[in-house]
Amino acid sequence: MVAETAEEALKLAQEKAPGLTAADLEQESDCLDTWFSSWLWPISLFNGILDPDNSEIKYYYPTSDLVTGPRHHFSSGWHE
Repeated sequence: MVAETAEEALKLAQEKAPGLTAADLEQESDCLDTWFSSWLWPISLFNGILDPDNSEIKYYYPTSDLVTGPRHHFSSGWHE
């Protein structure tokens, strides 16, 4: 379940399995924010930490900014 609170997660879980209780749920402790984690793969794959100016980083990521789209595409109320 993806929810902001334990109560909301329980409510969503009970829609699929009515007999669940709060004791049946466990909050994931190993979770990365998608904005941050989306940059981990290319930095790791292309050795961008140890060699940030290497040819692969420059070829596949030719700018110094990670642009995901126009600002108006994102709602201010978006939560993961």
